[in-house]
Amino acid sequence: MARKSILPLVVIAVLGLVAAACGGDDPTFVPTPDATPTPTAPVGPTVTGTPTPTPCPFIILSLCEEIATSTPIPASTPTPPTATPTPTTIATPSATTTPTLTPTPTPTATPRPLLRPTVTFGTEVIGVGRDEGFDVPLIVHPLGNGISAVEIRLRFDTATVELVSMTPGTLLGDDPLVVIQSVNDETGEAQFVLARKGATAVPTQMGVLLTLRWRTLQGASVGFHSVQLAQADLVDEAFAFVPDVETKSLLFDVK
Repeated sequence: MARKSILPLVVIAVLGLVAAACGGDDPTFVPTPDATPTPTAPVGPTVTGTPTPTPCPFIILSLCEEIATSTPIPASTPTPPTATPTPTTIATPSATTTPTLTPTPTPTATPRPLLRPTVTFGTEVIGVGRDEGFDVPLIVHPLGNGISAVEIRLRFDTATVELVSMTPGTLLGDDPLVVIQSVNDETGEAQFVLARKGATAVPTQMGVLLTLRWRTLQGASVGFHSVQLAQADLVDEAFAFVPDVETKSLLFDVK
């Protein structure tokens, strides 16, 4: 927006002041800013003596020229207010609590509870070399029954292993009766029947029925082989078969 000049108002104000200083209401001294005024001879009686020249028109011209040539005052540019920065609040970090590491307990293998009477080898897997002998017990878990007699049937690979001998255990007493002891090296089958001498205690405690002595052959192939527990019959104190007997076979790894 263009700024309006106040110069005319200043000139008029100055002219008024000068006119008042030079004689007030005398209309003969009205100056014109653009030309030099010609003084008019006063009308009236002749005044003796030399009149003093009035310097008012020259003062007006000088002031007008000074005002006309003066550099206008530029409008002041308003200074925008300086934004005061808002202080940033720095959050104080909370103290970090180091968690206490609780050691994880090593799980302990819990034996699977027996739900049925069981006949198993003393170990499920055994490593052997060629032409090497090893002993494996056969264990009976009566599970609350009295055991008077046991019949066992085994199957094995005759090209890999041979059954050398059988030794009775103490499940059926210190001197059990060996009723049948049969080994067929051609078919790879073995049968054992053992019985208790005397009365049968109830329940019979878990124990070793017999221990088998095996030997791997010189030409046995490397790898896993098995001795299968094909049959396991238990006879209780009343000379009845114990039902639902569980069996597990043997694995041997030839190196």
